[in-house]
Amino acid sequence: MTAAMPHCLCGSLMPYEGCCEPYHTHVTAAPTPEALMRSRYTAFVLGNIDWIQASMKGAPLEGFDANAARLWTSSVTWLGLEVLNAGTQDATHGTVEFIARFLERDALVLMHEISEFEQENGRWLYVNGRAGAMASHKKIPLNAACPCGSQRKFKNCHSKRSRT
Repeated sequence: MTAAMPHCLCGSLMPYEGCCEPYHTHVTAAPTPEALMRSRYTAFVLGNIDWIQASMKGAPLEGFDANAARLWTSSVTWLGLEVLNAGTQDATHGTVEFIARFLERDALVLMHEISEFEQENGRWLYVNGRAGAMASHKKIPLNAACPCGSQRKFKNCHSKRSRT
């Protein structure tokens, strides 16, 4: 994280050092499923695939390919996270519904997911994710406003088509 980016990438409006970094560096455990999910989003943005892997268990971990995850996360441009709903069913189970926005091959992707978490030995871990009701994958016209919010045309900002 740099001084030019005063807020954590998870959208909390807190500095990274006081938000997701203590989880990424194993200084402290995420206190809630939402905190863990936000730290996972930030880890994807930063390419911290080791944290993604360390923060899951069960079927997602068994099928996890760290190299493929590194390649994929470096190929997309992350635009933001919106938490729609977060809570715990009991002391050891929680869910977080969110939308992660990113650009992939000049298309805006809205990934809507309902993630499930379990607490084990005082640590929340990601155990499952289901696609939510809405998902979008639409090509952005070159002269449209860039979805990053820069107020620039897409072709002059994040378009990969204009760079080739």
